[in-house]
Amino acid sequence: MSRETELDRQVLAIFDRLKVQDEKLTEWIVTVLRAKAHDTQEATVRRQEDLQRRATEARRQKDRLLGLRVAGEIGPQTSAQKSTELPGR
Repeated sequence: MSRETELDRQVLAIFDRLKVQDEKLTEWIVTVLRAKAHDTQEATVRRQEDLQRRATEARRQKDRLLGLRVAGEIGPQTSAQKSTELPGR
């Protein structure tokens, strides 16, 4: 039996023990779980958007840095130093 199959079996066994007879309580639990899942999804979307924004800004900064280097406005040492700082953000 694979680990995944065994884990599925164990989780289903836990759910069998958690059966609630009170219909109102069951509805409340479902409502809470859906709300938590929704909140988690929204937080994930916000985090993805933030990371995308940061990546876009880092690309813009890298492009500006390259432009300054090509134009001779900064030297190779400054360019290399700033280039290594960008990925860390």
